[in-house]
Amino acid sequence: EIIEFKSQPIYLLGQFNAPGVYYLDRPTKLLHGLAMGGGIDTNANMRGARLVRNDRIQAIDIFELMHRNDLAQNIQLRPGDTIYMPDNSDLRVYVFGAVDKPGVVPMFNGRIDLVQALTQASVDKTKAYNHEQIRIIRSLSPTKGQLMVVDLGQIMDGKAMPVSLMDGDIVYVPKTPMGGWNEVIGELLPSLQTIAGILQPFVQINYLKDN
Repeated sequence: EIIEFKSQPIYLLGQFNAPGVYYLDRPTKLLHGLAMGGGIDTNANMRGARLVRNDRIQAIDIFELMHRNDLAQNIQLRPGDTIYMPDNSDLRVYVFGAVDKPGVVPMFNGRIDLVQALTQASVDKTKAYNHEQIRIIRSLSPTKGQLMVVDLGQIMDGKAMPVSLMDGDIVYVPKTPMGGWNEVIGELLPSLQTIAGILQPFVQINYLKDN
């Protein structure tokens, strides 16, 4: 039985300390499989891990497993499984407007909420027009975007749930009264053009539509 297991590999790819091919010698669950790869690199996007099994791809949340003891993620591994751990360096949001540190704000393990992003960007309360009018721009496709208006005060007072941001979201803290989509884009466009080389899919943001 042990010889049969030894002939069946699993593949650990991406941000492991020792990625490669490993062979099972007993029934093995995910946590043990991660340990076989020497543990996870500090640059890993643990929330973005994927299991490839029989040509099917399954999302697995290593962060929930390791930091919140979500044992539902600790699946039984099978011979031939591939576990891919992506890099988290490309996950980011953008914050502009009445902040002291405008630009890129990196995400932590694939997640960041609005308050965390604004804290990292250092909101300048003396310049912000209205914290009830924080704008979030989210890409839905290369030609369509979504504009959300968020009341930061309600969140800070515990009267509204935290707002989770997604990779590529653009947050704008207005300095002046603002209306709809066109006004927001017009105000943001100079800042966006300075980072157009790295900002996707908003390189052609002036072509986005809100309906």
